[in-house]
Amino acid sequence: MKVVRSAPDLERARSFWQQWESHPTVEWSACEALVATGGGSTKTVAFVHGDETAPKAMLVAMDAWTRTTVQLGYWRVANPRVRVLSVKHGGGWLGPLSDESARAFVSAARREMRDEGCTMLHLEHFPIDHPLVAAAMAAGASWMRPEPDVNWRVAIPASWAEFTAACSKNTRRNLKRYPERFLEEFGARAAVKCWSAPEDLARIVEEMDAVARHSYHRSLGAGFLNAPEQVALIRAALRNGTYRCWVLHIDGAPAAFWDGRRARGTFFTDFTAYLPQYRDARPGWYLLTKVIADLCVDPAVDTIDFGQGDAQYKQMLGTESSQEVSVAMYAPTFRGRSLRALVGATAGGTRIARRVLDRLGLLSRVKRLWRRRLADDPAKPADGVADERAEKVADKGRGGATD
Repeated sequence: MKVVRSAPDLERARSFWQQWESHPTVEWSACEALVATGGGSTKTVAFVHGDETAPKAMLVAMDAWTRTTVQLGYWRVANPRVRVLSVKHGGGWLGPLSDESARAFVSAARREMRDEGCTMLHLEHFPIDHPLVAAAMAAGASWMRPEPDVNWRVAIPASWAEFTAACSKNTRRNLKRYPERFLEEFGARAAVKCWSAPEDLARIVEEMDAVARHSYHRSLGAGFLNAPEQVALIRAALRNGTYRCWVLHIDGAPAAFWDGRRARGTFFTDFTAYLPQYRDARPGWYLLTKVIADLCVDPAVDTIDFGQGDAQYKQMLGTESSQEVSVAMYAPTFRGRSLRALVGATAGGTRIARRVLDRLGLLSRVKRLWRRRLADDPAKPADGVADERAEKVADKGRGGATD
């Protein structure tokens, strides 16, 4: 096992890396963009199992100082700044899966944490049955959230008509009546623009931020944020020709957006939001039909990945789902033990509260009311503490609410 940090050593592994990369967040160009905007505080780390020019497998991680949000439900309890070794979105594993490589990666990552002074190893959104999750749990790791997340995907045909024909009767009715209801109210006042060219970057950021700042995601420190890291990722994907952003305009002003990036035939949705004053008209549903219709006729896309979450539209439209977990391993230091205790306590409290509300049939109602409360006052942080969102890349709340 070799730990690779220097640019020349990473370059030698580039061919294998790009051969196996399957998620936009860990593409070579995305990692380059994050390092370039990190001001020296963000570094790429590759754990290479075998020869670096022809590895058995490789694990790509980012070493960075970041804010780690600790939540009790939607309530943000703490937001400490710690040094984290993170493996992004399950795509950080490159190469064939094996228990041998998984155990070797975990052992190497623990040594790297000790030698480099990292507080936490964070495996983000890995399939629950992934060998790396099993190896990390066997070494003392724990889940970051009390329950697994569900990731929904849908295979798409070559036309919108074929897509709707494959849906259930109830879903077809919703896909027809929601847009019709929206157009009855707004008609020619509404227009959808899809941005995908490198020269569109400034307009994309401006319009997404104009909507996102009023969404409940922003109150949670999640969703799209006009921060250097997120802008750099969009810029890199625009240059690669893999990024698209749909913006719904009402009376010429942005009212909703939906963006994402393509990799290996799958379009991964990133962020979405709408202005709360249009909530009852369901602008998210209207925009979603435009997004799917456009992707159906794109020959480079055969699947849409809606990301983590159990939103209504994901369950209605998704044809395949998987359970995913985020796993953390903490350094045997005071900071590491303290963070683990805090995360464990809040996760336990969240689990109990969810189960009680679920048994009472109130879980969905409470979540909806809380989100609306935040959307009505997006400037107010969920925990009432000072806003430090500009210091981190918020990558939660993706593929968010359409209703």
